[in-house]
Amino acid sequence: MFTEVGDGKAYFEISDDIIEGFNNGGYNYISWLFFIAGPKYLNLGFLPTALVPRIFYEFPSSQDYQLIQSLLHLQFALIILYFSLKWQVLSKQNLLAVILFILISPGFMTVIAYPTRHYLTFFSMFLCFISFESLMIKQSLIKLIGLITGIILLFFIKVALIIFIAIYFIYRIYKEAFSLKLIFAILSPAVLIGIYELYSYTNSLYNSSFYEKQIGVMENVYLGPLLPLYKYVMAIVSPFPWYKYSVVVDTIAYGGNWVLLLAYIPTAIIGLYIFLRMIVYNVKIMRLNIETSKLFLFGIIMSLSLLGGDTGFNVYVIVCMPFFAPLLLIKEYNISIKWPILALVVLNVVVMLINNESIFDYV
Repeated sequence: MFTEVGDGKAYFEISDDIIEGFNNGGYNYISWLFFIAGPKYLNLGFLPTALVPRIFYEFPSSQDYQLIQSLLHLQFALIILYFSLKWQVLSKQNLLAVILFILISPGFMTVIAYPTRHYLTFFSMFLCFISFESLMIKQSLIKLIGLITGIILLFFIKVALIIFIAIYFIYRIYKEAFSLKLIFAILSPAVLIGIYELYSYTNSLYNSSFYEKQIGVMENVYLGPLLPLYKYVMAIVSPFPWYKYSVVVDTIAYGGNWVLLLAYIPTAIIGLYIFLRMIVYNVKIMRLNIETSKLFLFGIIMSLSLLGGDTGFNVYVIVCMPFFAPLLLIKEYNISIKWPILALVVLNVVVMLINNESIFDYV
């Protein structure tokens, strides 16, 4: 059932608690929860999924919640499509690539298949991006409201992302506003200290300190300085390794749904294809087009946020993949799709040998 797979049970329990508490205690109860448990506990990103079906049905079914969440995802996609066209931040070709990616890519299909807050995570990040970039071109109140809205939403969904939003903003302002470079140079130590302090705060708030979490992959291998690369790749390819799928499929994360689980394989291939291409041809690709270079830079910076969290959570990299969607339209500096596929097959074999396991152990 949709309401019980993944984090669904926890999401609905918290949402029910918040809705009941709000009906009884009003804003005072919400404020108390906010200060005691932190902004993430309120699950603002999931509340639309929990609340909207109750408007139309007295007792919504699991299918009702799933359908409404899919429709909400489509609605938010239409909102960013409208404002992107209105503010002319992206070309129609690049915007089409982004919109199609969030609607039909296997990665986003897996995200929407669960009770989730992360369709709103992407919406908030993209709203911040188009609002900021349009403000850099021409200032207006509605653009400023859009930027503030995106930041407020991120504060309640995953406040640590605001740090990486700020890093992108600072870089863009520093690069574009040449008259401000001296001011930024003087204030940069204070900015760095502020970022460090804020990151320390969010780490403690979400218990997402930078550490190696054992997920059954390379358990006895010391990774040392390769840990960031390991965490990044594991986020792209997870759930991993593939030869354990027969065991993984029956866990609460997938609820016995083979179609859902197998959808992560093309997701991993696409993610690793983008990753390898950006690694091999990074400088050349970033110089091809100013518009796409901004999108790619934003995607790179935002995806680095996963390094501060637990290992093997692909949703934090999936929500950043649409920023690289225009890369799939660029013919220059390409790599064959066979290389990410081959890399994933080899990685499965390597992990199996290192862990002294056999594929027949999971048949």
